[in-house]
Amino acid sequence: EEARFILQNRLKNTQFHLSGNKEFYSDNGLVLSLVLNILVNSIDAMSKQEQRSISVTINEEKIIFKDNGPGFPDAILQAINQRKPVTSK
Repeated sequence: EEARFILQNRLKNTQFHLSGNKEFYSDNGLVLSLVLNILVNSIDAMSKQEQRSISVTINEEKIIFKDNGPGFPDAILQAINQRKPVTSK
């Protein structure tokens, strides 16, 4: 709800639906920053669409974001799915 209040002007003309357990224990500042970043990216990605929709579902284990934006280009999805070696150095 706090993210919706902060982004209320940017969410105009966007259907926004929040469901699930709206309260959970975490570092509120960090989680709020993360949620705001994801929502702003979603709003920006849908800027040229007439109908915009975002839904956020919160449960005990995860937060699920869905929108009707264009999605990621295939090249980016392939790069995300490639595993990169991790070193301890």
